[in-house]
Amino acid sequence: MDIVHTYSHFGGAEILEARHPTLNDEINETIEAVANPGRGKISQEATNKGEKLFSPKELNTAFEKEFESRGWEEVRENFTISIPDYEHEVSGSYFQVDFEKDGIFVEVQKGKYFAMYYDLAKFQFLYNRGDLEVGIEIVPSHFLYRQMSSGVSYGEKLVHDLERIGGNFPLVPLKVILIDMPLEGTDYMMNERKKVRGLNGEDSQQRK
Repeated sequence: MDIVHTYSHFGGAEILEARHPTLNDEINETIEAVANPGRGKISQEATNKGEKLFSPKELNTAFEKEFESRGWEEVRENFTISIPDYEHEVSGSYFQVDFEKDGIFVEVQKGKYFAMYYDLAKFQFLYNRGDLEVGIEIVPSHFLYRQMSSGVSYGEKLVHDLERIGGNFPLVPLKVILIDMPLEGTDYMMNERKKVRGLNGEDSQQRK
C-alpha cells in the first residue's frame, strides 16, 4: 500500500517522529508491505452490481499479518457497563484496539464513518488513563474508497472534520494516515492519484 497523505493533530506526527522514530518507520514499512490483494469482492449493490471491488476483510487480514509479524499486539479489555443513579448493569462488553506497541496505538479503519469517530473516542480514553502517547488512524483515501463496497468511509472527510472542529476533539496527539493501492497494477483515477503523489507526465515515468 502507498501512504498518500498524513495529518498531524495535537502534534501526533511530530511526537512520533521525535520520540519513537523506530516505531514511526516500522508503521510506514508495515503499510508499504501490504500488497494489493486483487479485487476479490463482487458487488451485489444495485448501483454497481457485478463490479469487482477491493475487499475490506482481505485488507484487514493483510494488515493484521504484517503488524503482528513485527510484534504489535491487539488490545482487548472486558468490562461491565454501569452508570450513576441507574440500577442496571450490562455485562459482557469489551474495549478493543487493533494494535499497540510501547504506548503507540493503531487503528486500521475500513468501516463506516462513525467507526472513525469511535476510534478517536477510544484514543481519548486511553490517553486520559495514561496508556497512550500517540494514536494512529490508518484510513482509505478517497481514491481507494471509491474502489471498495459501500459503507466504507475515507480519510479526507475525517481530516476535514477535524479541521472544522478546530482542535477541540480529540484532545490527544493523533496521526491520520491516508492509504491507497500502489499505482503499478491499478488503473483507476490515475491522473488524480499521480498528482497527490507529486507525479505527472515525464516525472512520473522516472519515479515509478
